[in-house]
This record gives sequence, C-alpha cells and structure tokens, in this order.
Amino acid sequence: MASLPPLLQRFPIASGCVGLGLLLLVGLYVRSSTLDEAKAALGEKDAECVKIEKNVQNAVGIDKQVETLSAGLAKLEAKLIRAGDVGPNKQYFYDFEATSGVKLTPRPLEKSSSKIKGAVKSSAFQPSGYNLVVEGRFPQIIAFLEALERGTHHYRLVDFAVQRPGQEQSTEGSAAKVVLNINLELLASS
Repeated sequence: MASLPPLLQRFPIASGCVGLGLLLLVGLYVRSSTLDEAKAALGEKDAECVKIEKNVQNAVGIDKQVETLSAGLAKLEAKLIRAGDVGPNKQYFYDFEATSGVKLTPRPLEKSSSKIKGAVKSSAFQPSGYNLVVEGRFPQIIAFLEALERGTHHYRLVDFAVQRPGQEQSTEGSAAKVVLNINLELLASS
C-alpha cells in the first residue's frame, strides 16, 4: 500500500465512495446526453406511427374508391375529342345543325388562347378551340345552345356575341334571324 497517496490510505472507505460518486456522475452525464437523442427518436417514431395509423383508417374502402375513380376516368375519356381529327370534330357541330335547324359554320382555331390566367396546362388534356357562327331564329338558337349543353363532349365557353337583325331585315310575316358568334374550347386528349 505504499504506492497509494496518504489520504487514500487514511480514509479508504471515503475514498472509495468519492470514486464511486465520480463514476456515477460520469455515467449520469453520458446517459442524459443520449436521453435527448432517444427522446428525439421517440418523437419521430410517434409521428410516423400516427401517420401510419391515419393511413390505415383512410384506407378503408379504398378498392371501391379506386374502382369509382376508374369508372369516372373512363367516362371522362369517352367525352374527349382528338385535337387532330378536324373532320369528326366539325361533324360533332354539324349534328347540332341538323337537330336544331340552324345554319352553322364551325372553324377550328389555330391555337386555343385560354383567358383563364394562371391556368395549369396539363399534358394529358388540352383545349381545342373552335369559332362557331350560328344563324337562325331565336328559338332555333336556344335549341342549338341546349343541344350543345347536353352534348357528348365537354366544352368551355370562351366568349360569344349576339347580333340581332336591323329594322330593314325584320318583317312581320317571318321571324327575324339572329346571328350568334361563339368561341369555345372542347376538351381534347393530347
């Protein structure tokens, strides 16, 4: 025992308790530093658990929802036109001419200019613009607009102008003709 300092030789139990206390303090420091890391990891795991739990709750009936969305998408795709098929697209408007009794002149527009600012251009769908000049009596024009509204394709009315006949054109025996100029966009697949 000659190599130990004299204080340790004189108080061996007290020296052992002080050494043990120092070891416990070092252990407590190490444990508290890893405790913060463990609490942060626990918080992340709790958040992930809550997210997974919400996903499981929201997944109830997802197969039926996917089936409904697929059916809706099939209906939407059935109402799309092909932008490059000018003949069938014009024939769509000529069918309205036959049913409503108006005289119709459809012209495809070169580039559809959307008046909606900030509109998102989707790569799956694009507008296909048309200018329609519709001539007929007022009830025929209304019948044409109703047929267009109930039509098989989705459209967006961009603008329109209605011209009524002048005094020299109207006669008492026949109903006056009305000219309707419509710019519209049909929803097309790209």
